[in-house]
Amino acid sequence: MLTSQKNPNNSLIPKIDFNYWYNKNLIESKKKKKVTAVLTKIVNLYNENKNFEQAYFCGNQTEIDRLKNLNYIELENEIIEKIRNVNDIENISDFEALVIFDLINIWGGLQGGSNFYQIKNKKSVRLGYKEWLSKYKALIKKAVIKDKQAYDYILDGNIPYLGMSFGSKHISFWSRRYGNNKCLIIIDNKIAGCTGAKNASLADYSRIIHEIHILEDELKIEPQILEKALFSFHKNYFDNDNSTFFSKESNRDFETALKVKNILEININKDKKVADKNKARHIKKTSTPSKIISLKKNDFKKSKDNLYYIKDIFFEKNKNIEKYLNKNFYIIDKSNNDKYYKYIGSIENLIFI
Repeated sequence: MLTSQKNPNNSLIPKIDFNYWYNKNLIESKKKKKVTAVLTKIVNLYNENKNFEQAYFCGNQTEIDRLKNLNYIELENEIIEKIRNVNDIENISDFEALVIFDLINIWGGLQGGSNFYQIKNKKSVRLGYKEWLSKYKALIKKAVIKDKQAYDYILDGNIPYLGMSFGSKHISFWSRRYGNNKCLIIIDNKIAGCTGAKNASLADYSRIIHEIHILEDELKIEPQILEKALFSFHKNYFDNDNSTFFSKESNRDFETALKVKNILEININKDKKVADKNKARHIKKTSTPSKIISLKKNDFKKSKDNLYYIKDIFFEKNKNIEKYLNKNFYIIDKSNNDKYYKYIGSIENLIFI
């Protein structure tokens, strides 16, 4: 039972009604069937590579159908049970580690989980598990003792395609092996946004965990419950990349959401419906540039999730494409400090020369 809805003053974590938002998340999680996209990708990989034996459910249609019918809460509980049933973490087998690895990716969803299984024109990372599984086991050992350095381990890029947003899902699950108290939490873009950070990689994870554990003691609420409440609060007021605020003045904790919005420095939309209309209108408007954009190798960068970023010097010389860039999102080449802004137009209008 949640006993309070307030948190300490001057906290990075916003003051919200944790009871209300957690229960809202719980209701939605029970109603919504688990996304099956990652599960399908794993099965497809197995069908194409019959030596892909580590995915325990492949070839077992009964088990596949059972997994597809689990909701978020049911699958989460099943993963925790499997983690707690591992006999020896120090000598965890490849099979045990991969079973849980795959299930967490299925639970986590398409956006991050799919990268391990099928990437166009690239060898599957999951098929080459022997190249990185020892590092994943090292992550497990840090997470089960609730060592915050597990986040650093992820940020250092030790495991392919496992960044902070998705890697922290693995950290959080494994940190609950010996109980939920003082466990580590998922720090994705939503949790980061609640604390005023634009994305997960910019979040002050050490301070977030410290404050979550203070809240745990003061409110007698387990960390993963606090996290789910924050997730639900953010989902109600913000989009996933923290670039849009949905103004819902009649909703719970609106003033708190407004404070978070001001920290994030994003524009207010009157409501989600308006925001979606504006977004659709913007995409339609910008998806067909007046002319083709020709890019040389040094004019752009492509991210792991297949997004394009265009060099600031290039668009300064070509002002007509500036409206196809989102300047709130950029990457920096550390070798020369060049800045590249996110391209939001149609990929079909880019030519690489």
